[in-house]
Amino acid sequence: MSNTTPRPSAPDTPVRHPLSLLKPPASIRRTAERCAGLLRHPRARIRVTPGWQAPSTTVVLPAGTATVFVSRHRVSPAMWRALTKAGVSTAAPTAPLHLVTLSAVTETDHLHGTLRDMTVSVHSLFRQILAPRPDPTNSRGPDTDADRSRPGGTEWVGSESCGRLHADGQSLEWTWHALLTAEQLERRPSPGAAGPGTGGSNGVAA
Repeated sequence: MSNTTPRPSAPDTPVRHPLSLLKPPASIRRTAERCAGLLRHPRARIRVTPGWQAPSTTVVLPAGTATVFVSRHRVSPAMWRALTKAGVSTAAPTAPLHLVTLSAVTETDHLHGTLRDMTVSVHSLFRQILAPRPDPTNSRGPDTDADRSRPGGTEWVGSESCGRLHADGQSLEWTWHALLTAEQLERRPSPGAAGPGTGGSNGVAA
């Protein structure tokens, strides 16, 4: 592969890729709704049991095809403080907190463009999955730069891998972690959004 694989950032490093902040095409928004539906499904909650697998779905992005895996688990206020680097005196959100993991894996020969293009596509998708649903009343007013730089007003977002080349030399992986409150996680999908189990999803009954 001619592209240079970027070094993964530390898990607690804020994810900042300006091009992925641009308004995504409708296809990515629809794909994000499908992935968000999988994330809300009970099967997405991590279980330490034999045979458990994170729900996944195959997605077609502007720069290539990938398989996206989604999972979540509850975290304590102490973990929230550790991830957000909040002081002991800082009160954690009262709503239950979930650590969400989003991963996208693709074969190198499934790229339609450069590694950089695919990174922008994947990060744009991840941002949309974590983003709040549109407010039809526009009660909050227009989004600010701060809103767009941290998806959905999430408590914390970090990148574990960014286009990391697997040992087989044939597949690439992108992984984000994010803290979401139960309210953010259980937000209602937009009208017409696909529900769990649609669009080639794996591990979730239709």
